[in-house]
Amino acid sequence: MRRGTNFNCYMTVALAIFAGFLVNHGGVAFGGDLCAYTISVEKAAAILGIQPGDLKVQSLKEMVSPDDTRNKTYQADPCRYSYSSKSNFLKRFSYVVYPYNNPRHARRDYDTMKSNFSTTSKVVEIPRLGDASFYVKDKRFPRLFAVKADVLVDVMNPRDVKLREKVAARVLEKVKN
Repeated sequence: MRRGTNFNCYMTVALAIFAGFLVNHGGVAFGGDLCAYTISVEKAAAILGIQPGDLKVQSLKEMVSPDDTRNKTYQADPCRYSYSSKSNFLKRFSYVVYPYNNPRHARRDYDTMKSNFSTTSKVVEIPRLGDASFYVKDKRFPRLFAVKADVLVDVMNPRDVKLREKVAARVLEKVKN
């Protein structure tokens, strides 16, 4: 009888974890829009040069540090977005959006990232993209960061800088000044 009791406890814990996942990630599980900075299917497909029907889109909440949660650093949870072709795995891009409560905090973190990356890689500023933006010219860490008002965007791929700029520009279109 003891064996069955342990099994029931494990199943209860597993069910509770799964229920928590659905509550936290219900937008993904049930097809809703979990995160506010998605790029439209048409615009994302145009960036990748594919048909909208060939596009797969995912968005997930990013983990936030306990300090950021306690301090209410973000107005909404940061989200990771991934867009990819269903038929060609090389055609893809992804980015993370950090919606801060305070524009000064967004700019502070942008400046910190820029300073940190400049110690190991060449950092190139991009004019006319958000309030400030730069890309990291490095084969290991090809990233683009842009800040506008209280939003910081981190575009992790594609490797092509011009495509990363297009992704960042589409995301920043949604940011109110």
